[in-house]
Amino acid sequence: MTFGPWSPHCNSEERGRQLRTLAALALIYARPAHPLWRVLRTAETDHAQFLHAQMLIDRLPSLTRRLLATFSRLTWSRETG
Repeated sequence: MTFGPWSPHCNSEERGRQLRTLAALALIYARPAHPLWRVLRTAETDHAQFLHAQMLIDRLPSLTRRLLATFSRLTWSRETG
């Protein structure tokens, strides 16, 4: 699945912001013991970790839906207040 920071249309600055948002959500949803949030933080500067992060997200089916729904709302919502 190609979305967010893995989208070919995402520039490097926006990719970094999206990876940090996903890392924060992963820390909350997957808990600190899960490696996803650390991999997402490392993925900001390491391409192998960037690819590894996508694989880890793909392996969390029920969590992925919640994490991605929240990510989408935070990233693309035009709501204020």
